[in-house]
Amino acid sequence: MRFYLTKRESTHQSIKRIFTGLIKENISLLNNHSEEVDKSIHDCRKNFKKLRAVLRLVRSDLSPHFYKTHNIHFRNLSRKIAGLRDSFVIIEALENLLKSNNQKVDEFENLINSLREEYFQTKNRILFEENQPQNVITSLNLSLDEFENLPKIEEGYAALGNGIKTICSKGKYFLELTYSDPTSEVFHEWRKNVKYLWHLLQIIQPVNYHVIKRMTIDFKKLSDFIGDEHDLHELQLLLINRNVTNESLFRMINKKQFELRSDAWKLGEKLYEKDADEFTVRLESYYKKWKEK
Repeated sequence: MRFYLTKRESTHQSIKRIFTGLIKENISLLNNHSEEVDKSIHDCRKNFKKLRAVLRLVRSDLSPHFYKTHNIHFRNLSRKIAGLRDSFVIIEALENLLKSNNQKVDEFENLINSLREEYFQTKNRILFEENQPQNVITSLNLSLDEFENLPKIEEGYAALGNGIKTICSKGKYFLELTYSDPTSEVFHEWRKNVKYLWHLLQIIQPVNYHVIKRMTIDFKKLSDFIGDEHDLHELQLLLINRNVTNESLFRMINKKQFELRSDAWKLGEKLYEKDADEFTVRLESYYKKWKEK
């Protein structure tokens, strides 16, 4: 679907189309998940993050009740199917770590097989015992009716600027917080705001395609750095809970986390060099020129 503004639509029409399009796409993904279930669930969860990003983009035009209700609702729906993707990511993180350190996967065969067994158990529980895809579809159909009657969104950049400024400001805040409190929890909060801003830039990309395209690539890269660090943190917790005592494996995790944090800090300082006001005004100038053409 077209996850961006178009000139031929009003701001309200574009935002409504994006909301309803993402909801319909998730319904379709969950209705047809049988062949590539991991990809379908992953794509569905990405769409939930986009939906929550769009809510933040136009938050100033929504009532507090509408915003809070749907933000929590989309978060909870994503959580219903999260276990399947989370189990898959842990296995992927471990295998990628071993390969990047030229370690034989065979040496950790028992651990990987155990994780795969848990993954299949989680898959069976979510898809069949709890039938969560159908539960989510039912809820999404109700949400679709509400977003078909989306409250009026103000025309022009005014409807978007407040959301962009807020998300940019939060991202910069959590970047600075990672220096004084460099925990994976703080990095994860930073990542959430990085992803929200990445999605907001995708929406307004047509206003200056090449410049903002470069921004979206960089913010996606930053999100991946922080996301990979978080996956290793979750892997580390899992190993501790399982009483795994392989010191070389923990050293590999710590080393890779340090590298990813260093990469994230370096790129983050570049992307958040300007303050939120300056960043927002810059995008507004692109928007005005785009509308005048």
